Amino acid sequence: MEFNRRNIRLLLLIVAFAIALLAALLNLGVVAQALKVALRMVSFLLIGLCVAFILNTPMKLMETRLFAFFNRRFGKRWQRIRRPICLTMTVLLVAGLLFLVFFLLIPELGATITLVSEQFPKFVEDTNLWLSGLLDGYGRSLDSWNIPKIDWVKIGDAALEMLKRGASNFLTGTMTAATGIVSGVFNFVVGVV
Repeated sequence: MEFNRRNIRLLLLIVAFAIALLAALLNLGVVAQALKVALRMVSFLLIGLCVAFILNTPMKLMETRLFAFFNRRFGKRWQRIRRPICLTMTVLLVAGLLFLVFFLLIPELGATITLVSEQFPKFVEDTNLWLSGLLDGYGRSLDSWNIPKIDWVKIGDAALEMLKRGASNFLTGTMTAATGIVSGVFNFVVGVV
């Protein structure tokens, strides 16, 4: 290997990178904190880009398909107002979908969970009776088997509690996502203005 100016610069770059990597590995907490701060600073831009990416698909569909007859009929006037009208309609469409999710689907999910939790103990009893009847047909009984007694009500209550926590976490996650979307839309609007 020749020690010309280019190779020396390359070697110095490799050594500097190795020293920086070693320093970063020795101070992972500081690096993680710096990355967290940097991500917090860039998060508004990332959220705005994600919202713009998501909203662009239905907006393009409206511009090219839904209002295609306006493109031919009104020409230049329509070209100037087409994008803002489609953006407004897309935001209203997304807001309507979020409304449907929050006020129609989530209460129905809660009602379904309540119904399942009320029917679960009866299901366990019916299953136990069916199994007893099946074993009686073969001359056996449930007591002759050394099956440990299981408190199905306690298991059902634990499962219901776990399901409620999962639904609560799902609802919290949905609210967080919706808040992020609204915040992103607001940041996008403020960024455009």
